[in-house]
Amino acid sequence: MTRSRPRHQVLASAGLALALVVFLAAGCSRKPTAVDPGYTNAEGVIDTTAHLMMWPEQEAVTVQYTDNPPFGPDPSDVIIGPARYSRRPPGTRNGIILDGSKANSFQILRREANGGLLEIFDYVLTPKERWLDGHGDMFQFTDDANPGAATDYIARGLVGGAATAQSPLSNTAVFAQPAIGTITLRFPNDTTVIWDPVPGAQIYVAHLYQFSQSTPMERILASAAIPIYVGQSRDFFLGISTQPDTIRRNRPFRGAVLTHKDLTPGQYLFRVTAMDAGGNMIAACIGDSAVVQGDGFYEVYASGAAVLPRPRVFFAPNRASAGR
Repeated sequence: MTRSRPRHQVLASAGLALALVVFLAAGCSRKPTAVDPGYTNAEGVIDTTAHLMMWPEQEAVTVQYTDNPPFGPDPSDVIIGPARYSRRPPGTRNGIILDGSKANSFQILRREANGGLLEIFDYVLTPKERWLDGHGDMFQFTDDANPGAATDYIARGLVGGAATAQSPLSNTAVFAQPAIGTITLRFPNDTTVIWDPVPGAQIYVAHLYQFSQSTPMERILASAAIPIYVGQSRDFFLGISTQPDTIRRNRPFRGAVLTHKDLTPGQYLFRVTAMDAGGNMIAACIGDSAVVQGDGFYEVYASGAAVLPRPRVFFAPNRASAGR
């Protein structure tokens, strides 16, 4: 994909660590492993507004440079090499539920080798994010299952803490590790973005947000391929559609909207992800190029999100033009 060279975002970070991988413990408690082979169907009713999505942990990759005078990126700088960062061990099973149902908590069920369903946590999931304006919630979890474990997951919603015959059930997500393709973003003007269709995509997740007091390391970690950014941000728009749409102020979105807040002057970030029928992430946008400045070095990376309004170009060496 070709785009004009983006403006770099220079983020001060004198103490940025050079470790190749950052692991953060998931810390999930588990239910007993004995599985009733006769328990094959979760009680409840499929609710098309409860979207379960699974993906393996993805690395954020930067390229490090020695920062020779003058300060900042310029042709005299020397490449050190790539660096890789992740929140959890690569391949960890991650899941989110983007939910518009009446549920206020969820159980996560995994189908085991004998065909029975196992509730994998000894607690229910409560919302990680709650968007009251759009009546949508987001639930998040990780599963440290063995690599050979079963791959089918379903989320069952609870209303008032109880599971009933009317409990909302998500789609069945079949965890896989497909190659992550690239979504092409296009910009008809400085504040409008559209994207090209992805073969095999069942839904697209569109996310417009601003970072909120995020560290340089957090911005690097946020650049990894993920369905939506969850962390140090303020969400202005989150929508789910079955086909590519146009993101533009005062234009109705053709899909389901989980949140939509009025925009204020400032810089926004937009990312879109494609998910297949099995709830797997199959494509994401690469995003604009960004720079984290350290003490005597800097790191260049593709941010995973496009800057809106589109920035003016002032300098972008060829080797740092990671924006797509």
